[in-house]
Amino acid sequence: NGGNPILCNLSDIQIVEDAEWASLIDNDTPIVPSDDGIMPLARGSLAPGKGYIYNSMYLTEGEVITLNATWSPSSASVSIGLWDDANNNGLLIPVSDGSGSAPFVINKSGNFSLIITNTSNVSIDWDMSYVIK
Repeated sequence: NGGNPILCNLSDIQIVEDAEWASLIDNDTPIVPSDDGIMPLARGSLAPGKGYIYNSMYLTEGEVITLNATWSPSSASVSIGLWDDANNNGLLIPVSDGSGSAPFVINKSGNFSLIITNTSNVSIDWDMSYVIK
């Protein structure tokens, strides 16, 4: 995608249940990033049934990227995750109650973007940051 943000209809994007390039880490306690570890926030609004893919970056095998998102209204259904730029598909985890985090381990080096989707029937205002360890 050349690093340009993409606003898309959820029906137009391919979401996978699992992927060889990354996997969600089972983690009961969210990773709270230190102030110096937080990457710049992205903010925006998403209409119902829309997704936003942005911030393409190169990640190497073994790295862990933790996404942190907040949104309102908190009752809206939101998923966050990683987009594999090479294969053009996304690995998402549903988050609820207005905030959530999702740690992913990279299993195969490559270019990845961040993705947030609004699967509810109301528009949302959101922000998202990430930490790489």
